[in-house]
Amino acid sequence: MGHLSHRIMPRLELAFILFCLAAAALAQESSIPTPQAPGANLAQMAHITLTINQKTKIKTYLALTLEQQTLGLSNIKDEQFSRQEAMLFVYSVVGPRRFWMKQTFFDLDILFLDEQGKITAMALGMKAHPGADPRFIPTTPAYKAQYVLETKAGIFAWRVGQELLTTPQRKFLAKKLVP
Repeated sequence: MGHLSHRIMPRLELAFILFCLAAAALAQESSIPTPQAPGANLAQMAHITLTINQKTKIKTYLALTLEQQTLGLSNIKDEQFSRQEAMLFVYSVVGPRRFWMKQTFFDLDILFLDEQGKITAMALGMKAHPGADPRFIPTTPAYKAQYVLETKAGIFAWRVGQELLTTPQRKFLAKKLVP
């Protein structure tokens, strides 16, 4: 009996320590304020109009700050975001960009654009993830991009090489970035 308890006690102590650490982490995580859902803030975001396929105009909200880029379209309900709207994530330089679908309520087409505003990669039909199991949040591969455009899935026929941002729009966006 003494020999058995000698082997079990260190494991029980380790289990107890791990339990305490996990409890402390959960307590700390729950004390972090949850960011305000951006749905009410869309109307206050800067926006531009993109023309798709030389005919369709879409209102495009600009995610310029780290906070706007972190929230993206999370918590936006389907009825709050029309088929004629998009969100453009604007970065100062080309770099690897990876997007996830945490707290999204509709499927998205996610387009990765180079410094010339041309599509270089696409993640089409990314599935919504409205609070489901966090272990299975759909995530795009990392693609090099300076701009990333999100639209409701399946509305437009996108193609790699398609130019979405004009030179005047790119110059305008460069001025909008927060230093």
